[in-house]
Amino acid sequence: MARKPKADERIILLAAVERLGHEFAVDQGAAEKYLAVRETKRNPKLDLVEEAAYAAFSLALLNLDETLTKE
Repeated sequence: MARKPKADERIILLAAVERLGHEFAVDQGAAEKYLAVRETKRNPKLDLVEEAAYAAFSLALLNLDETLTKE
């Protein structure tokens, strides 16, 4: 099950994506290395920095305790 983030959570989540995007924009080599560790080949039509930022964000989100456990 999933829920929509609360207003304050949404601000934090969007800031996290923005921060990750900035970090990967500064070091695009890191973005390439991050996306190289996967089972499928990278789609060159997608923006490298944006894809890496959302991939890193998704991994962090899916590892949250709230995502892993239902209370």
